[in-house]
Amino acid sequence: MIKIRDLELFDDILATPLFLGMSRADLLSVLSGLRLSIKDRKANEVLAAADTPCNRLVIVLRGQVNVVTASSGHAYKLTETLSAPFQCQVERMFGRHTAFGSTVSAATPCNTLTLPKKDVLTLYNTYEIFRLNLLNMLTLRLQKEEICNWMERGSGLRRSIVDFVIRRCAYPAGKKLLSIKMIDLAAELNSTRIDVSDELNSLQDEGLVVLHRGIIEIPALEDLYLNAAR
Repeated sequence: MIKIRDLELFDDILATPLFLGMSRADLLSVLSGLRLSIKDRKANEVLAAADTPCNRLVIVLRGQVNVVTASSGHAYKLTETLSAPFQCQVERMFGRHTAFGSTVSAATPCNTLTLPKKDVLTLYNTYEIFRLNLLNMLTLRLQKEEICNWMERGSGLRRSIVDFVIRRCAYPAGKKLLSIKMIDLAAELNSTRIDVSDELNSLQDEGLVVLHRGIIEIPALEDLYLNAAR
């Protein structure tokens, strides 16, 4: 049964990348015929946990989320604060590794849309616009990774720090928190702990980062990138 609250979120759903271009009539059919769930989420509520099965589509329609991704050995992790609309790792529903790679939690109260994987496949087979949107999303991600892998790395330690963060981001802008020991970051950058520490302190003096014990806070990654690219 469709709730009034669901109808109020029609425009938010139609504005998400996967449903972009779908008609209201088709969306109404989706809401009526599939096991689609729209919920209000409280701040700090986990929407998707790393290493758990990615057996559903989760889309944040309103609000902000924190996306936490850890390195394979858990030596460091990156936390990103992202705004809706946000889709929780759609690509993880398919392929060899079908588990969430990041933990996504509500940074603010959120509205989410959730759909089981089986119904995602039904949408894929039923609506051409949904199929094209999904294919475009997956191929865009592949293209971005390919471009990123072949980009020339910037010279200098400052640019290396920025590149290290950008290459691990879901979205290369906004607030980021990098939880890492200085000695581990130095090893990742093939530098010394003292040099990395000096460069980070210079960035803090310029207002581009805020240093905490074991955490590098980046208020706006785009500002840091523009500074390093000069």
